[in-house]
Amino acid sequence: MPESAGHSSSLLVDMGNSRIKWAWGHAGTLKTGKPFPSSAQGLDEMLSSCWQQGPAPKDVWIANVARLEQVQTLEAWITAHWHCPLHHARSARSAPGVTNGYLQPEKLGVDRWMSLLAVRHRYALPVCVVGCGTALTVDVLDLDGQHLGGLISPGLRLMTESLTRETAGIRDALADAPDNPSDIGSGLDGWLGRNTRACVTGGSLLACQALIREVCSLLRQRCRDRFVLVLTGGDADTLARGLGVPLHMEPDLVLWGLLQCSEARTATVPEPAHHT
Repeated sequence: MPESAGHSSSLLVDMGNSRIKWAWGHAGTLKTGKPFPSSAQGLDEMLSSCWQQGPAPKDVWIANVARLEQVQTLEAWITAHWHCPLHHARSARSAPGVTNGYLQPEKLGVDRWMSLLAVRHRYALPVCVVGCGTALTVDVLDLDGQHLGGLISPGLRLMTESLTRETAGIRDALADAPDNPSDIGSGLDGWLGRNTRACVTGGSLLACQALIREVCSLLRQRCRDRFVLVLTGGDADTLARGLGVPLHMEPDLVLWGLLQCSEARTATVPEPAHHT
């Protein structure tokens, strides 16, 4: 545990569909830990290996889009090991500098809301945030911090899984083929596959990249090239390669948003004596 972690730090937890990312937040800085799978199996042991040594944090902030079972395991572990406030971040109609564009603001995914809070204070506006996780998400803030709305599409892994689940021939071909990265892009001009695995991987990659490029094209017309593109999420590095547009990489946007929530609450209200 870092020296600054513990009593004076907040533990920030980004619970995604595939991974749990976490960090210690203190005085406007993050000290990130190693992410781990969000599957319920073995989660309790994983939490102990990461957090059991050292002092308790001053509070815990969670942004959760995972299943209820995983969240319950996390809450039970925290309650059993620490006596500190636990907060679940929620999407809201507005926050300092940001207005939620959803007709029902609470329905916007909390991970997307945290990312918007983070980019609002880290980049010039307008800004487009692309979350490259299990789902591919797009959200846009205009010059005034108004959330204009977004898009949701299957991410790289979800595209591949849907093909293997719904298409028997592809599923059988992938099961019989070795996972050889050198097969990807081995065909004509370096982007057409010559076996099923390469075709599925390349097709999913180009589909995701095409969506991002189309969004950028539409924003150029609206904003006259004056917008910032930010990629975040586990597949951001993969999608950024060969995308061919100016962009910024921010792997921990949700955690930065949680840090803002933690510091804003500490500055405005007394420390709660119970879990909220």
